[in-house]
Amino acid sequence: MSELVGKIVFLAVTVAVALLVQRVVVRIARKALDASDVPSASLFINVLRALIWSLALIAVLEPVFGIQPTAFVTALGVVSVAISLGLQDTISNLIGGLSLLLGHVIKPGDHVVVGGVTGTVADVTWRTTAVVDLAGNTHVIPNSSLNNGALTKVTDKNFDCAKVPLLVRADADLPAAEAEIRAAVASSLADRLDPDNPMVLHYSGTELGGAPLTCYIYLKTGENTFDAVDDVMRALSGAPWLAA
Repeated sequence: MSELVGKIVFLAVTVAVALLVQRVVVRIARKALDASDVPSASLFINVLRALIWSLALIAVLEPVFGIQPTAFVTALGVVSVAISLGLQDTISNLIGGLSLLLGHVIKPGDHVVVGGVTGTVADVTWRTTAVVDLAGNTHVIPNSSLNNGALTKVTDKNFDCAKVPLLVRADADLPAAEAEIRAAVASSLADRLDPDNPMVLHYSGTELGGAPLTCYIYLKTGENTFDAVDDVMRALSGAPWLAA
């Protein structure tokens, strides 16, 4: 009975120490990540937690369960090979996430375009990267897809840019149409515009019915580009120079 009690006490103390070490190490790691140029994503914190609990498990194997750590590690290696064959996607995503962060490819807060999704990186976890799009939806993307596929990092200026596509009639007075567009944008968006980046109007050739025109409207950080496009289109509704 005394031996059983001793094992229980040893196990409890080991768990308590592991919890304490985890709390201290995670707190120090968060501060270190925030102070360095290494992205502070939850993936690094989770790896530290896994390492701490792995060491705690090894520490109690022989005193509590009577298992030699070397034998356990050897058996674990054999089992790991078998498990890895069934967890190839998970392992690929874990390695992909580490590669993305350590290579400074992306970090939380970056604006990206990937797989047709434009948004801001919220976090990088064991298996996935969370990207919040302009409408507030969260897209969960496998890390391996980001690591192996095409990814575009968008500057803050371009991320806060509302693109309004218009079709100007071929016989329209272009300077007059452009003046009306600028007036509509100024009145409908008002204080949402970025004063340091004026609107740009860009024609992209001609097509049947008129000339395609894209209005690049730069907004202040955090402004909703979807709402901005909607407001401008409503303000321009019925303009005589718009092609049907």
